[in-house]
Amino acid sequence: MRRFLLPVGIRSPGFSRLTATRLYTIFIRPRFEYGLCICTFLQKQLALLDRAQDQCLRLAFGGHPRASTTVFKHLTSTPSMHVRAHTLVLKMIIRVHHLPDDCLLAKLVPFVTAAPIKSRFRWPALMRQNPLWSNPQYTGGSTCPPLCLSSKYWH
Repeated sequence: MRRFLLPVGIRSPGFSRLTATRLYTIFIRPRFEYGLCICTFLQKQLALLDRAQDQCLRLAFGGHPRASTTVFKHLTSTPSMHVRAHTLVLKMIIRVHHLPDDCLLAKLVPFVTAAPIKSRFRWPALMRQNPLWSNPQYTGGSTCPPLCLSSKYWH
């Protein structure tokens, strides 16, 4: 976090904790989230992203390097990167399923879904591994969820 903010002249002691966390959410977290919606991750990789997010929150709050970040996450309504990855994948899946029929991606989805497993397309794995997509509580039991899911998953 310091590497991105110090060259611009932003120093964390000069800001309130709320402002520092807003700077984190606007400038730093998008760098962590880049590519989350199209990749499948191992638990080890998601834990590494969580540790990086925790370190940035400690810098924003001025916490001790070993301090727990549970309170920081609660105060700023910041989900873990694991939850954020599932949310972003779900949003992408829903957007793809509701694209107009004349879009290129909408025409490619049947091909990618029907391709043999050995071709290693990520689309079936993304749909299969996302717990929000495969949970009938959120999708109403159908394979294609409605456009509007609970608002708590769209942040």
